[in-house]
Order: sequence, then structure tokens, then C-alpha cells
Amino acid sequence: MYGNAVICVEYMKYDIKKELMDKLNIINETDITIITNIINKRITYINMSSFSLEEYFTFEKRDDLILTTYIEYRTLKTLRKHRAFKIFNKYLKPRIIHRLYKYPNGLRFNKIKNNYELFHSKLIMHNQF
Repeated sequence: MYGNAVICVEYMKYDIKKELMDKLNIINETDITIITNIINKRITYINMSSFSLEEYFTFEKRDDLILTTYIEYRTLKTLRKHRAFKIFNKYLKPRIIHRLYKYPNGLRFNKIKNNYELFHSKLIMHNQF
């Protein structure tokens, strides 16, 4: 019974991972790692030994597992994206703005200064005639 449960669980993990990767067209290595971690946490031989492989396909256990894995995957992707924007806005955005507009030699500051000087010189030349 124990050996049969391990084979059944490993097949379930493989089947769900393959199904999600096919449906979502996942080729990114980090996304594959996320799905693998979710599947390994949710599907173990301890909590899946109560039903066999036939029951897995017959009584829609497969669809439930795929749905819960998909929902958790989307939630983690959204949280990761939100966390990335939060880190960007808190730490990187002020540094980028400082680098662009710092007084003596900021990148954007120099361009604005050059545009102003060019516009000012054209204005002076236009007023002379």
C-alpha cells in the first residue's frame, strides 16, 4: 500500500505540473520552480494516500488539485509583482530621480540645461533681427 501510494502521488505531481505548464505556456524557470514548490507542498503521500489513482481521475480530484494550484500560482505571481513595485518605488525610484536631476552633472539636468541654452540663444538671435 505504501509503495503504491508513493507512485500514485508522484504521478499526480507530474500530471498536474504538465497540465499547468501546457495550459499556461510556462517556459520561465522561476515560474516552473514556483509551480513545483506549490505542488510539492500540497501533494504529499500522507494527505493523498486516502484515494487511489483511479479515484484521482474518476472523482475529479485532479481538477480540484489543478484549480487550487493555479489559484495559488496566480496569487504568488501577483504578490511577487506587487512586492517588486513596492521595492522599486521605495528604494530605486528616489535614487534614479536623484541621479537624473542632481545639480552639477545629473543626466536629465544636463539635457534640460542644454535645451534651455539652445532655446535661449535662438530667442536672443530672433530678437536681434
